[in-house]
Formats: sequence, structure tokens, C-alpha cells
Amino acid sequence: MPTAVFIDAGYLDKIMYFDHANARLDYQLLTHELVAPDSLFRAYYYHCMPYQSSPPTAEERERYSSKHRFITAIGNLPRFEIRLGRLAKVGVESDG
Repeated sequence: MPTAVFIDAGYLDKIMYFDHANARLDYQLLTHELVAPDSLFRAYYYHCMPYQSSPPTAEERERYSSKHRFITAIGNLPRFEIRLGRLAKVGVESDG
């Protein structure tokens, strides 16, 4: 029976960072393991691109570029759909 997988990638990133020494995941293998013995209908990968100030810093540009490459690679996997949210800075910073 075809099965869908929904990945909250922001949450998963934090789990991998804090609990698994920032280990890397093979998302294609992960989804196939999650649906086994069934087949994968589709994997939905939910995340958002990193925040960038205006104008972005060099570090923000690099982080954004790196995430963009990763998201593009995930999107090229068979049966993967990318759903990107928008990250916005909320609130007012005080000057001290």
C-alpha cells in the first residue's frame, strides 16, 4: 500500500544537532525505512530557508546558499515534495 511521509525538517534538524552530534541523514533511505514494508507514495519535506537581514551578512548568504543547494538536492529525489515556509524576524530589538 502506498504511504506518505511528512517530515518536519526544522524539528528533525534540531534533534540531529543536539542528540546525534549533527549526524547527516539519507532522507531517501529514511523514508523507505519508515514506510516498509509498504511503498512510498510521496515524502513531504517541510522547512524554511534561513533568515537573512537586509542587507544579508556574508555568513547569512553562505548559510542560505548552502541550504538552497541542500533543498534542491532533496527536491530532486524521487517522490519528494518540498514545502517551504517563510522565516521572519518578529519583535523589536532594544538598544541595551
